[in-house]
Amino acid sequence: MSDKVIESQVPNDPNAPVQVAVGDGRTTAIRWDDQETGHLLSEKPRIEPADRIDERVHGMPENWLRTRMRGWMDIEESPGLSWWIGTYTTEGKWIWASSNENSFVPMQHRIDYARRVCRHVNRECSHGGAWFTGWSMGGATFILIWKDPDGDIQLSAPCDRPFTIIQGWALEDWAEHCEQMWQMWCERLDAIELKKSQSAKLAQGQSMNEKQSLAEAPPVGI
Repeated sequence: MSDKVIESQVPNDPNAPVQVAVGDGRTTAIRWDDQETGHLLSEKPRIEPADRIDERVHGMPENWLRTRMRGWMDIEESPGLSWWIGTYTTEGKWIWASSNENSFVPMQHRIDYARRVCRHVNRECSHGGAWFTGWSMGGATFILIWKDPDGDIQLSAPCDRPFTIIQGWALEDWAEHCEQMWQMWCERLDAIELKKSQSAKLAQGQSMNEKQSLAEAPPVGI
């Protein structure tokens, strides 16, 4: 799927997520609900067998899955426009949330598609974190978001290609795309660590040179 990745923006801030645009992709809230019941998760929603996953897709605790998503979607991904996003818990339960007090829900075939992609990419390349999938920008843009093992949002990949096109993409294509994004993120972290290490060695060398110069200087005022 590498030919579908058109642009990647790597921010200077090491704490900022990597933004990856697919096509002309742009990339909005969250009180977490269970899709089957529409009840708040705190009310212990019913779990249907269809929501069970035969194998563990990732290991992130559910409370970490819930945090920081509403603000992120409202501000960064879909400001002022409707959105819907979800993921699977480690127990195989599908949880989701949407804008406008959870009133926005995409058409069922779009929900089913997001769930299939989410299940597959989490099985293939969660890397200790967790992938979310959904629809942003009023439901026009398919989006993937990855949280790292600490629960921080690090990767965001909006795709505004028409659904009639992306529904024909293989699940392996999405997994390859997610893996590429994760590799880019790792390379960025490695570059940041290397730069820090080089800066520290340079500062240490300068300090040693200064001490040596002072030791070799002739005595003053004798």
